[in-house]
Amino acid sequence: MNWRLPTKDELNWLYQNKKELFKPLAYWSSSENFYNNAWSQYFDNGYRFNYNKINNILVRPIRGILPDLEIYEEDLGFMTWDNAMEACEKLNASKREKWECASCPQSCRFSNSGSRVKPFCCPYSFSAVDWHKREE
Repeated sequence: MNWRLPTKDELNWLYQNKKELFKPLAYWSSSENFYNNAWSQYFDNGYRFNYNKINNILVRPIRGILPDLEIYEEDLGFMTWDNAMEACEKLNASKREKWECASCPQSCRFSNSGSRVKPFCCPYSFSAVDWHKREE
């Protein structure tokens, strides 16, 4: 699945269930309201608002569907709505990296698309050193 901006309903779900992963600031959603506005939400108080797309607010891509959303490991920064949509497209266009765990007898593997953090999903993996890029 591709990285994208959350819808306004997904953004609200993230606020209600995962707000500790976000800064107490406003984030863009993908949900538009008229041609020049899109919905946003503050993560300090949950206030949802319709904001002009030319304003710069925080962006945090997701992928998947509720309730199994995968949240990108960090904010992409402050940007306009159009730039946020483009940033998500660039994440999806970046080269996929293949990783495998050197410590795992089950040969655990993990793929990411542009993520800068190695996974720690394997119970045999004790640090990032255990993970190495797999040759294709």
